[in-house]
Amino acid sequence: MGVIDWIILAVSVLIFGASGLTVLYNVFFGLGKTNLNNKYIWGLNIQGFFVLSSIGSGILAVLSIAVIFQELLAFSLYRFQLAATIAFACLLSAQMLMGADLGRPFRALKIISGKNFISPLTLDFISLVILTILSFVFMFGIFMNIPEVMRLWAFATLFFTLFCMLVHVLLFVMHLSGSRIKSFDALITVANGIWSGTAVMSLLTLNDSNHHVFFNSFLVLTLLIFVSQIGSIISAFLAEQKPHNLIFTGISFIILVFLLGHGIIFREILILEIAICLLAIVALFIEKFEMVIGFQREPVLPPPYSMYEQPKPYRPSFFEIGNLIAALSFTVVVTYGVLIIRVYLLPFIIGLFT
Repeated sequence: MGVIDWIILAVSVLIFGASGLTVLYNVFFGLGKTNLNNKYIWGLNIQGFFVLSSIGSGILAVLSIAVIFQELLAFSLYRFQLAATIAFACLLSAQMLMGADLGRPFRALKIISGKNFISPLTLDFISLVILTILSFVFMFGIFMNIPEVMRLWAFATLFFTLFCMLVHVLLFVMHLSGSRIKSFDALITVANGIWSGTAVMSLLTLNDSNHHVFFNSFLVLTLLIFVSQIGSIISAFLAEQKPHNLIFTGISFIILVFLLGHGIIFREILILEIAICLLAIVALFIEKFEMVIGFQREPVLPPPYSMYEQPKPYRPSFFEIGNLIAALSFTVVVTYGVLIIRVYLLPFIIGLFT
């Protein structure tokens, strides 16, 4: 770890220390400081939860596919373990936001004790816990030197990442009308998770000679998402409904144009590659806003009664913004914390007994 890494860690710890007070408020006093209402039942906490869980599960999906097809051999194991560490941190932070949205975070335990295994929320929580454990196993290389164990890990991880994404599909598309629109949005929800994973892996392998493996996958997934989004928009027009995710469609088109012109027009400019990968993460955040919060702006009553609906518009409260900042900074703190353990503490402890 260099000087910049220590500075980033120190700043993240300070930010988490301050913003984490909003999470502690929920622990002791419950969920009483939000701008949610009877119309807006999902807010910034849930949006952040879906963003972080999509990134975490997406990274693990890409890692598991790389192991299954033996692409792992072409890269440094350190980069893959770093990716698993980021996934681990994202999943932990996502669960922290879920706990914050429940009011008192320890109510999350009642999701399991309730034994309502047909509930998407229960299935989502279980899959996230399992993925967190699987990411922990990989990032510390526990039994990963045994090929059979690694392949078993890869198939189990791929199954639960796809399971988690499909549960998100259930949570998202149930409020959409029109079977064609639901089909396209279901595909986009699943593809977005893997898309964000390839964006992160493209960032981590920028200086690697086999960087094109992930970058080409990033291109294919961007094309799939853009075409699916166009299909969703066309289906909405055919059904005489208002199309959604237009901003996300525009951003995905910009990313697609860059990726198609990469190496020809843009001459592989490193800063542009970094910017376009980060733009994909921003696009994911916008897409989840539309799926989590945006749809709730639509009238509940049918016309002409809907003209009398005048609900209070939703804007995140100070505590909700604090929860999101705490989750993002916690992701950085956990990532660097694990690196410190692996690079400094574990060798020191092992050295004491050898």
